[in-house]
Amino acid sequence: MKSICFIGARGGSKGVPQKNIRLINGKPLIAHTIISALDSGLYDHVVVSTEDKKIAQIAKKYGAEIPFLRPKNLSTDTAGFTDVMIHGINELKKLNYTLFFLKELKMLNIFVTNFISFKDGNTPSTERYMFILF
Repeated sequence: MKSICFIGARGGSKGVPQKNIRLINGKPLIAHTIISALDSGLYDHVVVSTEDKKIAQIAKKYGAEIPFLRPKNLSTDTAGFTDVMIHGINELKKLNYTLFFLKELKMLNIFVTNFISFKDGNTPSTERYMFILF
């Protein structure tokens, strides 16, 4: 099963303008987040949701995927992360990801075991999976 780290990074921060591309220890802030996610070994894909082309370019440089750009209305001070996630989920569905939602980490083992049993261990390689833990 494939797992995804979903990172929201908008370009229009008013508190700290362009914070996601500001250098910290020689790298843009967003790069540290991406590198940490990739180095953790927990994720097969690191996806960044942004409306900003410069953030997208930097995110790709550091190994993240940008399968879509976020609309401007979800990149404002008042846009909530829930709406950003819903947009991301809908976009990933269009790209043939299969999405499962788990409420607790301890459910993951039970769910995966049951899913594999249900699929008889023959999960098609063309399917992609995302587990969102909340």
